[in-house]
Amino acid sequence: MIAAGRSASTSAQERAAPRPILAVLGLATLLGACALPPIAKLPGTTPTSTSDHVAGRLLVGYYPGTSSRQRSMARTLGQARSVSAILADDEEWTLPAGVSPRAVASRLGHDPAIRFAQLDFIRHLDSYSASEYTQDPTVLWQLGLLDISAAWNVSQPAGWRTFSTASPPGEGVLVAVVDSGIDVRHPDLAANIARDAAGNIRFFDEIAAEGQHDIWVPPTGPTLDFDWATAYGASSCPAGDSCPGPDGNGHGTHVAGILAAVGNNSPDVACSEAPCNTVGVAPGATILPVKTMRADGSGDDATIARGLRDAVNAGARVINLSVGGPEPSPLLADAMAYDMAKGALLVVASGNDGLAVNYPAAYAGAVAVGAIGDPADPAYPMAMADGAPYSSHGPQLALVAPGGSATSDCPEARCGVYSTVPTYPSYVTLTGKVGSTGYGRLTGTSMATPMVSGVAAMILAREPDLTPAQLRERLIADTRPVPGTSRGFSDEYGYGLVDPAKAMTQVSPDGS
Repeated sequence: MIAAGRSASTSAQERAAPRPILAVLGLATLLGACALPPIAKLPGTTPTSTSDHVAGRLLVGYYPGTSSRQRSMARTLGQARSVSAILADDEEWTLPAGVSPRAVASRLGHDPAIRFAQLDFIRHLDSYSASEYTQDPTVLWQLGLLDISAAWNVSQPAGWRTFSTASPPGEGVLVAVVDSGIDVRHPDLAANIARDAAGNIRFFDEIAAEGQHDIWVPPTGPTLDFDWATAYGASSCPAGDSCPGPDGNGHGTHVAGILAAVGNNSPDVACSEAPCNTVGVAPGATILPVKTMRADGSGDDATIARGLRDAVNAGARVINLSVGGPEPSPLLADAMAYDMAKGALLVVASGNDGLAVNYPAAYAGAVAVGAIGDPADPAYPMAMADGAPYSSHGPQLALVAPGGSATSDCPEARCGVYSTVPTYPSYVTLTGKVGSTGYGRLTGTSMATPMVSGVAAMILAREPDLTPAQLRERLIADTRPVPGTSRGFSDEYGYGLVDPAKAMTQVSPDGS
């Protein structure tokens, strides 16, 4: 039996055990309600919950080798009402009504079989968006800043693969976009969406697979349940085809376009800002949509962890995660370690609160990506929003890429990153963050992250045998100084600005 919202080609082993239907949560706020730091959230969203975690749920990790009897005793001690496996030693527990997950976690801290017990924290999409939007002809400034054409035309060493119209940059590399879903019918993306041998779309909709609905109440108009019919019409899903849950937010589609929008095409998509067309950093890469985030920009750790697991099990070599929050998550650390052990590189947004690098970007092995602003911004290279630096920074930061600016001197409508957005109404258009469907500008470390993922895909297209560690080393070692700074590490910019052309040409036997 195929789980709701999953691709018909998804195997039974890829699915988590069933769990009860859970209420859909909105964005969390911590406006003095407790001592925890505030979770970064999509600006302009009206919170629908005062919690920073999913009520009644606990995430538990055992030490390897823990017996079935010990696990059963721990579940009894923790009053687990139902249990769902995530990884071999990691579980999701549903607790009885009225039982505090914090209290259970504290109690389990004395159990020698328990490696961790954490709340199921809610995380948010790492894009910063200003409220205004005006038409402006300036378009793909970020690709010029990266000198992407030089990387696309690297022809050395002799005999190595050279990109061309017939073999575009990134071709043959599967990149998972673990996000809010993707408009898979967008004419600038459709040709690069992963498909199986029968031509069906390959995808994971973790929200639908968990028996949940992606529901959002817009400022005006009826409540929206972002399923296929809401986006494309009830009769638009062919019988027997796989029809993934669409992008209700717009963030995932924007990220996907920065990564791998098709080049040399005429998509014929109406929008309010010319040219109504774009090209990704790796226009030949194959995109695997993995939906873990809801239309309001929120998603919980258990759902994200399942997405990370399923992405690598499906063969993704690069996993783009433009998601974060301030709370550590041992579960997400385990999921990332699982991905890396199976050969995937994790490229993760550092966050948009201007403070310490968010989780899970702060975990070892991830490529934590910060942002620099538009060169047209007087504050450049600092990435600014509302007059303050937004790019989260610190010793875990690996490198930076263009993320845009959103200030009075350089508004997002002119200085954000231009990319695809859904061709149907979504959060970013219904709230006025983007002026129309099809294309628009957003700002944040979320926009910087897929540029690095695209560079990683280009490298793998030429050197498919690189390990995640070698690929990470290549990206970091071949950065260039951020304008106005010297070579070397800094908390603000990591090891520097990603340099696609240099990363494509500096080759050694160990991948560095």
